[in-house]
Formats: sequence, structure tokens, C-alpha cells
Amino acid sequence: MSKHKYKLQEPAIIATTSTNGTNYSELVKQEIDAFHVAQGQLVTKYQNIIEKLYEFAPVIVIIHDCLSISAPYIYVNKFAEIELGYKPNILINGGNEFFDSIIHNEDIDEASIKQSEFIYNLQEEKPDKGDKLYLEHSFRLKHYKGYYLWFNRRTSLLSRKTDNSPHLLLSILNNINDSVKLQQEKQKRMALEISMLKQKVKMQNEKLQTQLLVSIEFTKFVEGISKFITNISKNEGQKEKELSRNILNYLSKNKPDTNVWEEFTQRFHEINPNFVTFLSSNFPNLTPTEIKVCSLTKTGLNSKDIATILRVSVRSIENHKYNIRKKFGLDSYQNLYNYLNVL
Repeated sequence: MSKHKYKLQEPAIIATTSTNGTNYSELVKQEIDAFHVAQGQLVTKYQNIIEKLYEFAPVIVIIHDCLSISAPYIYVNKFAEIELGYKPNILINGGNEFFDSIIHNEDIDEASIKQSEFIYNLQEEKPDKGDKLYLEHSFRLKHYKGYYLWFNRRTSLLSRKTDNSPHLLLSILNNINDSVKLQQEKQKRMALEISMLKQKVKMQNEKLQTQLLVSIEFTKFVEGISKFITNISKNEGQKEKELSRNILNYLSKNKPDTNVWEEFTQRFHEINPNFVTFLSSNFPNLTPTEIKVCSLTKTGLNSKDIATILRVSVRSIENHKYNIRKKFGLDSYQNLYNYLNVL
């Protein structure tokens, strides 16, 4: 058996047929032994092809058509036995359904050539719907499970001989319903993860906005106190003026807005690590100040608060926003904040 990362399951005999009452138990044993030997050889010889096949489905089904005697029988792994509906009570005594659903001896060479072309070229187009072999192969699955498909272009008769030695058919069985369901579940999980990530970023930006607003308000408070003390000191004596100067010096040295932008930049990059890089790469004509305005706007700050942080007038911020909108190619009805939030 294969020692590769993919494991090919042991075959299970699910039906034998006999038209003359011959006991095939010894032949069956010989064929199983031959199966194991041939399987190991084929896995080694066609390792690259098997690895390609394995990418398309988690289950590899091995079907062994024994053509060394006139009465055909088939080996399949347990997965195929359950999923395909091949049950001994249906197939005993050579039921027509079984005979009609296998690849017969006279078709084996043509089938091998056709299916080898499919796998070697990995062709995406399906064979002609009128093709006898295509219809026969499709019947193999559709007759029992309407929602299964037989992927001809992912199938190869890996051993093709003109004598009566066993033939091995390596195929992939793919449950379309399960595949679609798994894909839908994966998409739902990804959508949920993206939604949670966006919500987390939004909350962090809102927290950053709150911190900035507190800093802005405190800055305004300190500036107001400074202005008030300056006005009072004009009409006071020497000692009062000296005290006022000391207070103003203290407030000046401890202004909370001296490092507001630096602190904001650090926190903003932690929350939105690729935002500034994206703007610089995709809109190289943006100025450094315009990138600052974009970053602050993304947190939800209005023009007045942005002007306070950048120490410029509100009109200057509005002019920057106008230029930014032009460079982004936004129409008049498009909101700059909403646009920045999807970047």
C-alpha cells in the first residue's frame, strides 16, 4: 500500500457474478493479491497525477475491473460502497443494472485513451453529451444518486493492457451537495470573521476618536485659562504679574496637545496598519497634510476638531477635503468618511 500522504483504501468485494456456477473464491484471492501489487506500482509510477487528482476531492475511489474472466466483478472501497449504493442484494446473479453501469471489455481501450487525455491535459471542457462512454460513465453514479457527478476529466485508467491482466481505474468521487454546503459554510465563516474584524476596528477608531476629543477639549480649556490669566495680569501688580507668568510657563510646558499628533499616529497605525501605505501607493499625488486629514477623518472627527489638532483653520481643512475628493474622483453626493472607511 502507498506510504504517501494520501491513503488509498483497501478494496472490498461487493459483487461477483457467475453464469456457469463456477466457484471464483480462489480467483478472487488471486485478484486481490494482484490488486495490491498493481496498486503499489501504479501509485509510485503515477504519483504526480494522483497528487493532482487528490487536490480536487478528499476521497479517492479505486475501482478494480477484473477482465481476466468472462464474468466481471468489481472492487470498491467502503466509501464508494455506501455512497454509490452498490449493494450485493442488487448485484448478485448479474443484475442488468450492474452490467449496464460498468465499463465493458470491448470499451476498455477506447475508454483508457479518452480518460487519459482528460487527466493528462486537465481539460475543462466536457466530452460530447452524445458520446457513448460519457453517458455510460455518468450512468454509473447518476442512476443511484442523482446529486453525484462523475468527473471524467479527472479520471484516468492508469493501467491499460491488451491482455487479460487486471485493469485499475483511479477516479475521484465528489459529492456536489456536500461541496457546495462546505463552501457556503466557509463563506459564512469568512463573512463573520470579516464583520467581527470590521466591528473591532470601528470600536477602536471610536475609542481613539474619544481620546482625541478629550485631548482637544482639555487643550481648549488650558488655552482658555492661559488667555484669562494673561488678561488679568495686565491690570495687576508686579507680584501678581510674576505669579501669572509662572502659571503660564507651567501651562505652556505641559500643554496636552504638544504630542497629540504623534500619539494619534502611533495608535492609528496599530488599528489601521495598511491605511496610510494604501493611500500613498494608490494616490501618490496626496500631500502629507492631506494624508493626515484622511486619517483623522477616518476616525470620525469633524473639520473643526481636525483643525484644532493640526493647528490650522477650519477653512484650511475644508479646502484639503475638497482637494482630496477630487484626487479620489468622488462625486458630490459621495461621503468622504464613508469612502475612507471601506479602504
